[in-house]
Amino acid sequence: MFIVLHHYQVNAGNSPGKREIIKQVRNMKKVFIAFLFICISSGVYTQNKYVDSLKTVLSKTNDPGERFSVLVRLGEDNFTNGNGNVDSSAYIQMHAIAQQLNSDSLLAISYNWIGDYFLFNKADNTTALEYLFKGTPLAEKVKDRRRISSLYLDISLAYFNLNNPEEAIKYIRRAGNNLPDSLSPRYDYMIRQYQSAIANYFILQHQPDSALHYVNELNETNLRLKSSVFESRALTLSAAAYDQLGDEKLADIYYRKANTLADSTRFYNTKLFVKKNIRFS
Repeated sequence: MFIVLHHYQVNAGNSPGKREIIKQVRNMKKVFIAFLFICISSGVYTQNKYVDSLKTVLSKTNDPGERFSVLVRLGEDNFTNGNGNVDSSAYIQMHAIAQQLNSDSLLAISYNWIGDYFLFNKADNTTALEYLFKGTPLAEKVKDRRRISSLYLDISLAYFNLNNPEEAIKYIRRAGNNLPDSLSPRYDYMIRQYQSAIANYFILQHQPDSALHYVNELNETNLRLKSSVFESRALTLSAAAYDQLGDEKLADIYYRKANTLADSTRFYNTKLFVKKNIRFS
């Protein structure tokens, strides 16, 4: 749309009739920008409303199973959209509930989230691995493929951070072999994490063409899930791939888009991921 408007401005000339066209075009721009702002604001409002509704449920229920479920949903929304602030107390509550209910399944979930807290919030990869490895046998015991793949992918990220790509790719492949069934409602939630992880691996191995293959798949998944967190990751991975291919101009375009999108989310790890990989000042 802006390309069309720009075309009219360039060719309008200075006659009174054409100046009126320019005025109308500028008004159209203002209307479009206002409409775009309303759309973005509406999306943010809807997401915040969802988080607020979960917090309301949490404040009113004493049922341990329901509390655990709500805490997980808050964590997942923060991970996907960067909404809300889920602090360490939430994960401590999750672990206490899992112990209270004596549930291997819930214990695996709580160990996963505690591990992620140390991985993402504290950058303590060693402690993160300790908790993630505690959760793995429990998830395998109950045959929870969604949880198994999640734990393996987070373990791979810790190994990435520890500059151990050999161990990282080993666990990425294990995650890929343990993804939920494609008909599962949790399949897209997990496949995008796998696509992001393996694309990142190929970037680190300086194989940009292979990386772009998985970035394209990630973009397709994002069309269904509309996650600002993973969209910014896809943009950053694209930028890194084009950087390695020698197309610095296209890489900068992707970096700038990723930077803008990352600033719109409150998920700290997304901002950190973009800032660490960004080239321009």
